[in-house]
Amino acid sequence: MLCGDGELRPQIEQQIQALELNDRVHLPGFLQQNELMPYFAHANCFIHASYQEQWGLVVNEAMAAGLPILVSNRCGCFEDLVIEGVNGWGFDPDRVEQMQQLMSKMSSNENQAKTMGSAALAHIQNFSPTYFAQGLHKAVEYALKA
Repeated sequence: MLCGDGELRPQIEQQIQALELNDRVHLPGFLQQNELMPYFAHANCFIHASYQEQWGLVVNEAMAAGLPILVSNRCGCFEDLVIEGVNGWGFDPDRVEQMQQLMSKMSSNENQAKTMGSAALAHIQNFSPTYFAQGLHKAVEYALKA
């Protein structure tokens, strides 16, 4: 399942057809946030293979759905959200073989993927509005005391 849209879609569609994968690879296109949950519910992993992304909020959403993650090291959230080997892995989007290896690694061990998904869900709690508000409150209290 390849969600999203972009300038490479025609090439991806041609590749799918050339490899006769029409019955195995689906392209629902761009989805709004409220449309993602059914896709997350049926996924075993979330992959964000961007070449350039300021943050990549969809990674937060996938983690909140309890999915292990594979995230491009060019995505702004990579350093904050990916804990290598714990909740997923990062990869260089220019190294297709690296992403293939990580996809194989993720899909070959269902128990590890579930453990990583639980770790992703736990880690994303550190980025919730409540957690942010608590941190801001502590910072204000500290500043007022100083």
